[in-house]
Amino acid sequence: MKPFSLDTVLNHRKRLLNLARGRFAEAQSEYNTVKLQVEQCVAERSGLIDTLAERQRDGIDIDEHVRFANRIDLLKTELERLQRRLQKKHEIVLRERQHLLQKSKEHQVLERLKQRQDAQWRQYLERNEAKALDEVAIMANTRKYR
Repeated sequence: MKPFSLDTVLNHRKRLLNLARGRFAEAQSEYNTVKLQVEQCVAERSGLIDTLAERQRDGIDIDEHVRFANRIDLLKTELERLQRRLQKKHEIVLRERQHLLQKSKEHQVLERLKQRQDAQWRQYLERNEAKALDEVAIMANTRKYR
């Protein structure tokens, strides 16, 4: 009797593994997007601070100074918000990576189990074939001596 076929289970696990890969790639992409936004915000803020310092050396109107200071404060607030978002995205990436590793291990275990089961089935068939050939040989030998 043929044992339970693991093909359906293996295909299902493969789909789950592919879904986990997709979710991990999406999480990584979102993390990279937010990281780029953080880098751009840092660069813009640094540029404004440098420009403000340069203009202060050259002499600056109070109104212009206030606009620079307000924009720098706004960018500081935006940067803090983006850094919190980046931290959350990083946690999601770590969680999805763990999920992907788990699904990968489950798939590998089932793959090895299927290979072992297939090998046992082949051995079973080979033994039965050998028995059948032995019976044929015995029957042929018995007819010969009758």
